[in-house]
Amino acid sequence: MMSFIPRLCIALLISPLFAFYARAVDYNSTLTAGGGYPWMDGTFSFFTKKDGSLWAMGENGFGQLVDGTTINQNTPVKVDENVTMVDAGREYCYYIKSDGSLLSADSSELIQIEKSDVVSVSAGWGHITYIKSGGTLWAQGSNGNGQLGDGTSIDRNVSVLIDQNVSKMSAGSYHTLYIKDDGSLWAMGPNWYGELGDGTKTQRNSPIKIDENVSQVSAGYDHSLFVK
Repeated sequence: MMSFIPRLCIALLISPLFAFYARAVDYNSTLTAGGGYPWMDGTFSFFTKKDGSLWAMGENGFGQLVDGTTINQNTPVKVDENVTMVDAGREYCYYIKSDGSLLSADSSELIQIEKSDVVSVSAGWGHITYIKSGGTLWAQGSNGNGQLGDGTSIDRNVSVLIDQNVSKMSAGSYHTLYIKDDGSLWAMGPNWYGELGDGTKTQRNSPIKIDENVSQVSAGYDHSLFVK
């Protein structure tokens, strides 16, 4: 979910009822906001500083700020160090450290998802996708709408390999899009509103090719954008 201003990239996707999440990125830091229904789950934010430290603030009822409490924070609290990228979904935050490990801030507990080689991560409503060095695309989490793209609608609590030669990806609320090294755009998920862009409203449990010569992609709550 990024625009393409050279020094600062900001994207905000809003449905009629929900602000899904926003992300801002410059060359040295990242910012992401998570949360779901404001009257139920609240909202929270994470950001990294240029020194690689990770900070959090906002709603903390699930312990999602990982500060050792379930107390809401209206000023930033330090979470970790040596962080290169962060993204937040509905209730949890996921971030990559300088050693390539991928961690989840899950209910006051840090869980290591991958030990090394992760280069980017994108969090959806209840699923995540990430790319490892070498261009392999992996996914885990909720899959009732085929958003993981593994050919099933079975939830996965262990990451599954989805594709190879992948350069970029974006997890929306319940759908996922990604770009391969050859510039082809692929999508999977429920397609309730035509958000996959394949000319149908048919659920896709496996990736389907959408277009070619694509350079950027962003998946929103129930729509998608891409740049050729």
